[in-house]
Amino acid sequence: MAVKQEGLERRQSQGGEGALLAVEEAMQVPWVAAEVNPLFYLCFACQLPLRPPVHQCEGGHRVCGRCHGDRCTACDPPAAYIPFPFMDDALGAVQLPCCYKADGCGRKLMYHEAADHALQCAFAPCHCPGHGCSMWASPPALLDHIAAAHSWPVTEVSYGTPFRIAVPPPWRGGGTHLLVERNDPRLFLVTLSEFGEATAVSVVCVREGTAAAAPRFRSTVWAEVASNTEENLFRRLSTVPSSSSGNIPGERPPVCLLVPPDFGSESEDLFLGVRIDKL
Repeated sequence: MAVKQEGLERRQSQGGEGALLAVEEAMQVPWVAAEVNPLFYLCFACQLPLRPPVHQCEGGHRVCGRCHGDRCTACDPPAAYIPFPFMDDALGAVQLPCCYKADGCGRKLMYHEAADHALQCAFAPCHCPGHGCSMWASPPALLDHIAAAHSWPVTEVSYGTPFRIAVPPPWRGGGTHLLVERNDPRLFLVTLSEFGEATAVSVVCVREGTAAAAPRFRSTVWAEVASNTEENLFRRLSTVPSSSSGNIPGERPPVCLLVPPDFGSESEDLFLGVRIDKL
């Protein structure tokens, strides 16, 4: 920890009161920095960031609450594990900014939460879902890019609330609509594409596709046309994949709904109903 030199000299002449003053000054100086060996926060058993409740054996090996057994087999003889509440407090006191802070995320996280949060952070940069587009940015920046470069219609939505999109003719040839969640920067893409004689409707979350970033959203999709009053509703529940889950250029996204060829006519609007739920 770095402290001003003149303050150090004054504290050396003040004894115990000076030591207390050193702590007070260090708390007030905005540029004070500390470096901690990250190995101090790793579980001896799983080698991942320690998760409370932490236990420690008599030999000093610290492990997560889920990793400890009756005794530490790394010690000879095996030593018993006991709770280590001081380490729980130390872990709780370490607050790390999200690695995507520069992209807009203001979250502060406990040390063991940082890696999991980074995989799911709504501000994590990702590729533009436009075919052949090389733009890579955070969702808020992508929104501006999409408006300027792709001119897709945009609808503001809320999780758990149904909303309606009017798709003008000729909708059988395909189309793209961007959804913006009003309370976080998530972007969702609704696409229409030819599927044989039918029209496929797909919903994807605009984010990078990784094995660890499992789907956390579910979509409900239905279709309506004014001329089909007897059978104007088709629904399907499905998890919402990532826009780049396959990372294969031109790959067809998973189909949420198939609109048959005899559903409505080419000359009328197709109304898509969509609801996105956060899991």
